[in-house]
Amino acid sequence: MIAHSGRPPYDQRTYGDVPLANHYLVIDTIANTGDTLVECVSGLRSRLASAEVQVAFLFGTQEACSKLEGISPMLHIDVAWPDFQRGDDGRLIGVNYDAGDYAMMDSHGNRLMW
Repeated sequence: MIAHSGRPPYDQRTYGDVPLANHYLVIDTIANTGDTLVECVSGLRSRLASAEVQVAFLFGTQEACSKLEGISPMLHIDVAWPDFQRGDDGRLIGVNYDAGDYAMMDSHGNRLMW
């Protein structure tokens, strides 16, 4: 989770070390089951009930979206591709590469930061 004031440098924090704010944007590359995002949003809400929380991810499943909507119907969810299916191995079908690595690399293979 990155907590920031709107401009670099960004201050990286862990779930339990988040400063007080009115708005949080929780970003993940993949929401496969949605469990990680649900835990993060629930953790924020338990500490800061009045804060607005927004979730954004690139690749996701309807299961993940449904779980997120289930914890808060008013949660704002931004997702680029929400209709992936999971295979028997638990990986997203149709993504024949590690989507997390792909999303965090530039065209030269260098790691990017969000």
